[in-house]
Amino acid sequence: MTANGWFQILFFLALIFLVTKPMGVHMARVFNRERTFMDPVLRPIEKLLYRVTTVDETHEMRWTEYAISMLLFSLVSMVVLYLMERMQGFLPFNPQKLGAVSPAHLAFNTAASFTTNTRWLAWRITISLQLQLELRWR
Repeated sequence: MTANGWFQILFFLALIFLVTKPMGVHMARVFNRERTFMDPVLRPIEKLLYRVTTVDETHEMRWTEYAISMLLFSLVSMVVLYLMERMQGFLPFNPQKLGAVSPAHLAFNTAASFTTNTRWLAWRITISLQLQLELRWR
């Protein structure tokens, strides 16, 4: 390994050590619902999102509520991803002008694979969708 490579590794580790304590303190304050330096900016946005989505921030979810929410979020994510694959030819940020993923079952299988975090991808789809899906999904 070159000196530049070692320098990058050491620099990265130093950055991690530098931010660990401040980030830990900040996260502890957030999880304990204490005031943080970001509250003046982010708290109004958070309250707006809670109001729009009818979320009661003082209510703790039971495990059943959490499980249902997680499954519904995964279902919606999978449907959105499937639709993105099927309508890929009409979506922006498509520099290679790729068409829709077909047949439909291949698009469904790819969406299920991404949603469940498994590796069921067909090689042709992986190559053609890698840039498209990663740019949109992240």
